[in-house]
Amino acid sequence: MVALASSVMANSTSLINTTI
Repeated sequence: MVALASSVMANSTSLINTTI
């Protein structure tokens, strides 16, 4: 559960950084 949430957070952060 924690690992999944952490992965999602990292993925969303990377996506935002890539968009910017």
